Amino acid sequence: MAQPWDDTKALKLVRDRFSMMQDFRSGYEANWNSFYKLYRAKRAKTRTDKSGRRMSNLFIPKVFSYIETEMAKIMDAFFASRPVIAVQPREQKDIENARIAEGLLDYQMFHIPFFELKFSNFLRDHVA
Repeated sequence: MAQPWDDTKALKLVRDRFSMMQDFRSGYEANWNSFYKLYRAKRAKTRTDKSGRRMSNLFIPKVFSYIETEMAKIMDAFFASRPVIAVQPREQKDIENARIAEGLLDYQMFHIPFFELKFSNFLRDHVA
């Protein structure tokens, strides 16, 4: 039968595990802090040139650039061909209604800016 743990043994185990965890994390924490600052778009202190004038301190994260580039490609691919949504009739008598529904959807996609705005917001949220 196993011996019951005494307090000193348990405390030593917890301290050993804690120091192992600290040793493991120490190599990563600097990167984590740096990545978090990049994600939050934290800027460096204001810089000045030789004459003392303030210099531009713009910060555009790479992730933002990548997402906006992919957004343009996806939007172009999605809206490149018309109709964007094809409506297929189920039966012979549905052909005219399918053509009308397809025309209505096509009109809504290209003449109502609300759809393009909502679609682009949806993509921005889901591309990354």
